[in-house]
Amino acid sequence: MSPDEYRQLMRRARGQGLALRLACCFLWRTGARPGEMRAVCWENVDWALGVIRLPSLKLNAEDRVIGLDGRMLRLLRWLHCRRQPPADTWIFLDAAGQPWTGIGWSKTFRAWADRAELPKLTCYDLRRAFLARATRAA
Repeated sequence: MSPDEYRQLMRRARGQGLALRLACCFLWRTGARPGEMRAVCWENVDWALGVIRLPSLKLNAEDRVIGLDGRMLRLLRWLHCRRQPPADTWIFLDAAGQPWTGIGWSKTFRAWADRAELPKLTCYDLRRAFLARATRAA
């Protein structure tokens, strides 16, 4: 996914609600996997270090650490102040206020990409684009 395609996707989402745009922005700016985005709770955010720590599901494996840039950190702080959620609740919620499911997120993203006339995009392309940008910058 190119930066132009990302902008086209986000422009098309204006007026569609905050839930989808917030999730896409997170994936674009952090390189997190879509499953990780769906699993993040407020208690996973380390505000002081500017990272998200997700416990590993594998035995004896290290936690997954997702770095947050300044913009993403500010966006999450704004959202946290707006919602005032308990620590153990999910950050990324669908339009109904429920945690995204894998199929729900995938279908919603696909429909949105189709409306933006980007029919070949998948939600995982946001992660691939982050990795490609990071590789070029290194």
